Amino acid sequence: LMLLHSRHGAIKRALFLARKRCDRSQGLSVVSASCRTVVYKGLFTARHVADFYWDLADPDFETSFAIFHQRYSTNTSPAWKTAQPFRVLAHNGEINTVRSNRMWMGARERAGESQLWGERLQDLSPWVEPALSDSGSLDNVFELLLRSGRRLDHTKEMLIPAAWENVVDMDPDLRAFYEYHAFYGEPWDGPAAIVATDGVSLLAGLDRNGLRPARWTMSPEIFLVASEAGVCPEEEARARRTGQLGPGESVFFDGVSGEIRLSDEIKVRLSNMAPYRDWVSSETLYVQQPFDDLADDRFDAEKLCRVFGYTAEERRMILAAMAEGKTPTGSMGNDTALAVLADNPRRLTQFFQQAFAQVTNPPMDPIREHFVMSLRTYMGRRASMLEENPGVAHVMELSSPVLSDAELEHVLHNDEERFSSRWIPAVFAASEGPEALKPALDALCEEAASSVRQGVSIIILSDREVDAEHAPIPIMLAVSAVHHHLIDAGIRMMASIVAVSAEPRDSHDLACLIAAGASAVNPYLAIDQVRALADAGIVKIDPVAAQENFRSSLQTGLLKVMSKMGICTVSAYRGSE
Repeated sequence: LMLLHSRHGAIKRALFLARKRCDRSQGLSVVSASCRTVVYKGLFTARHVADFYWDLADPDFETSFAIFHQRYSTNTSPAWKTAQPFRVLAHNGEINTVRSNRMWMGARERAGESQLWGERLQDLSPWVEPALSDSGSLDNVFELLLRSGRRLDHTKEMLIPAAWENVVDMDPDLRAFYEYHAFYGEPWDGPAAIVATDGVSLLAGLDRNGLRPARWTMSPEIFLVASEAGVCPEEEARARRTGQLGPGESVFFDGVSGEIRLSDEIKVRLSNMAPYRDWVSSETLYVQQPFDDLADDRFDAEKLCRVFGYTAEERRMILAAMAEGKTPTGSMGNDTALAVLADNPRRLTQFFQQAFAQVTNPPMDPIREHFVMSLRTYMGRRASMLEENPGVAHVMELSSPVLSDAELEHVLHNDEERFSSRWIPAVFAASEGPEALKPALDALCEEAASSVRQGVSIIILSDREVDAEHAPIPIMLAVSAVHHHLIDAGIRMMASIVAVSAEPRDSHDLACLIAAGASAVNPYLAIDQVRALADAGIVKIDPVAAQENFRSSLQTGLLKVMSKMGICTVSAYRGSE
């Protein structure tokens, strides 16, 4: 059986390569190119499937399993290519993080490595085909991991993991499994119920929120999973056992042994595949340091406040409230002029407005659903998602993307060579006027790329160097320019970007920087102003507590922004634009 399985694996990979080449060179969309499965799809109602495909009406035509999907197109124009099911899965729901997922997969493709594929890895391009739906993009990545040697249940937990970050009583080995796989990349997050096959076995699973139904029925001869009861009354009437998948749960049918495994058994097997706990404990650097009560003399706060437009009203209504741990609230009607039409200069982030998830999603509550949300942040060089070894855990882990000054110093001066950093001023010559901005931005991008090629894994973009001779490059512009320059150079996965800036002071600023590609942000001037409010007695609270309250308020606001998009983890929001 092992020999046969290995042989079929080689055949599957050969067919996968052939189909990729055909898709790429001929502009075709090959639906089935498998030694195990046939995909039947079309633009017609379900009752006409057998009329169109006579195989399905032939009594001599038999199969050990079938995946069936019926829906009207909701987030794409109806097209045969995007009709479900796809090559390995069918998906009910929406992937809210798909823009971020596609962008990061493009970056991973340029930096991909695989002993299994060797020189043929380049023939798999593109990893995610253009002009597909969110479901189609997920299918592309799911199939890539399966053909690269991942198991079906393993692939699901890599791409659509259960919530684990805030589960205090989780088994340590299982926690290490999830933490290790979070180092590969972001979840494909959103309401999702999937059914997938590798051609032999089958799996059904839900996203971490469990916002789509998946009910299962076990009869003497059939195991059935469907989004509702009553799809096959004859078999359901003979049910020996029934159940419903909960948030993050899966059910697995082993096509070789005939076993059916529920979620707990699946996860125990996965957590024992490798010594993930040892790898995480020995390789990962944790950074979590609170604020201190020392005044900052590294910059002239009064002058910088004038440069970056801090106002008395901002201090009184926004920063003071955040220092007390409150979320600033405004009126229901915002009559502030649009930034593009304003007479006075506005921060670049104010030219951007929040986007919202599709109307088909149930609303998320970041307070009552905090269990499934996470701000854990990982920095450093990221490993290829097609390999599995201890080096994957060579990352720096932060509990939040908001850096205290002490955490920034730790990032700068840690003793780990693999986390070397480069501090790059994000400024341009003030005397040369606005025309100097573009050349300075180009030079900034080139210096960042050169640093990464030299082995630097953390790029720190700073506007602390602003003075009479140097004007600040808007930090969101600097972050996004470097982010895309590194993607185009094929080295984005080799480094993380940290923004050290006086410009951000509210959760919208923070969200814009992370959406533009920043891994972490140190809003040093806003922190200084919060501390000054406490020192002056304007805020009746200890300066250290005021700074931590400010960070907490920023994090709460960021979670609110993410929840409007239906996104649970900051890693899946990063780079989403």
